[in-house]
Amino acid sequence: MTTRRTTLKSLFALPFLGCVPPVQSTDPSPDDPEAEPGTPREAGFRLPAEWEDHESCLMAFPTAATGLTSRQLERYRAEWIEISHAIAAFEPVLVIAHPDEVDEATAAAPTGSEIVPIAINDIWMRDTGPLVLVDDAGNRAAANFGFNGWGEKYPYADDAAMKAILCDHLGLDRWVADMVLEGGAISQDGTGRCITTERCLLHEDRGSLTKEQIATFLSDFLAIDEIIWLPDGLVPDPITDGHVDGIAQFIGPNTAAVHTIDDERDDNFEICAAAVEILEAAGVEVVQVPLDSWTISHLNFYLANGACIVPIAGKENEDRRPLAALAEAMPDRELVPIESGQLAQLGGGIHCITQQLPS
Repeated sequence: MTTRRTTLKSLFALPFLGCVPPVQSTDPSPDDPEAEPGTPREAGFRLPAEWEDHESCLMAFPTAATGLTSRQLERYRAEWIEISHAIAAFEPVLVIAHPDEVDEATAAAPTGSEIVPIAINDIWMRDTGPLVLVDDAGNRAAANFGFNGWGEKYPYADDAAMKAILCDHLGLDRWVADMVLEGGAISQDGTGRCITTERCLLHEDRGSLTKEQIATFLSDFLAIDEIIWLPDGLVPDPITDGHVDGIAQFIGPNTAAVHTIDDERDDNFEICAAAVEILEAAGVEVVQVPLDSWTISHLNFYLANGACIVPIAGKENEDRRPLAALAEAMPDRELVPIESGQLAQLGGGIHCITQQLPS
């Protein structure tokens, strides 16, 4: 049953779909002559957990290439500025800016931020940026999966090519995986375990790989040994097709925060209940975080060094219980709430626009 909350959320998720130009098909994994042979796992690399130490946070400055009106872009950038400055209080921010907008990005970014000019289509760095790996000796490298604009819903040629350019700038060796994967589709604990959703990774827009094929890619490129499959992410989700970072995230070893709902009439009630049941059956300690907002997923947060930067609706009745649950679950982190209605209206949150660069 669709409730007032899910109806309103769908209205917030959809308004700008008509603002973007027609999608031009391209290769989601452009040829990269500098890609390493073999696999990262063979070379001893793994994808660290998001709560491990960061050297910096990668963010992309909101570009006019998104096709938004000037007023929409202004609101978009205002939230980005508040979020980037909040993160900069805990770790440096590295900003990718469209070459035509370097001056604007420099003025908006936190003082001392490095600005890297690279052509981009949008700012969703969680999905478009490289997944940076580490080995036991402290070396870093990258696993670059394909990106196709969430199933060619949006233009993506520049975003698909950006990973290799950024890796060159960062001096990272990289491997290229012949699989479409957005970073927001997985949450990992750094020890070989991850959570994802069947709706997203098995979606035909991602290439219609089997679970066995996906498991091989994640094992070879991210050192993932166990995949915990949830049936779905939150609905409605017309853009990412069920990204896991809206419903569940690992917040510590064998511990995951999961959204839950009180109202059995809500479309997401059974989806959230199934997520809790599946994770607990897999031996994961579940921290239940009430989904009290019509428009915000409070789990779409960024774990900075020593902090949790959390999107909020800016309404006490929607934010109080989720923030209390997160504060209790992560007492060693400073909780930094930031009103993020514009990001939610565009279909994302704070986790979506950030990507950690591990130390």
